[in-house]
Amino acid sequence: MKSFYLIDFENIGNSGIENALHFASDSTVIFFTTKKAAKINIGVLSAFNAVNLKIYDVVEGAQSVDKRLLSYLGFLIGREGSSARYVVISKDTGYDKIIQFWKSEQRVNITRMVALKTEPKNIKIESGNTSQSKREHQIRCFFGQEFKEPKYRQQKETIIQAVLMSKSKMDVNAALMKVFPSSEVKIIYGRLKPLLEELPGQ
Repeated sequence: MKSFYLIDFENIGNSGIENALHFASDSTVIFFTTKKAAKINIGVLSAFNAVNLKIYDVVEGAQSVDKRLLSYLGFLIGREGSSARYVVISKDTGYDKIIQFWKSEQRVNITRMVALKTEPKNIKIESGNTSQSKREHQIRCFFGQEFKEPKYRQQKETIIQAVLMSKSKMDVNAALMKVFPSSEVKIIYGRLKPLLEELPGQ
């Protein structure tokens, strides 16, 4: 799966990218910065030699980097859809509502991190919805126990989001049908049944 890392460099500075190492060759790393931001450390940039690297110098203004980054994010999601992974790198929690929107609207694999690492993990969206966090933890633990085959591991986030974002059993089935052939949906849905008992439908 292709990965896109959108970096609010004005927010995180060089300290937020100093641990970046060994990215997959199909990764794209995109910096959004301004003239008033710190200069990107040339030594750190060597970690991105194998990836598609882009740097956008944004004109300074009120939340100019945020607006440019989110605009580009929407463009990428419109072009790549759920076939790619998206990671916003920023300490700014203001991105979280937009991230949650895309998760629920398009079921995309998207998260925010406060620093750039090779293997990103989802951080808690600060929505105050603890029941949603517990539900996600339950789903992820269940997936780890029940889906050990590589073909399902590769679609981990697709399956997890299909359950997490659906409001009925029919929604889960429909979300899976968008990605998997009907024969695979039958297998996946069958394994997921213990997680779907609380959802309406058959």
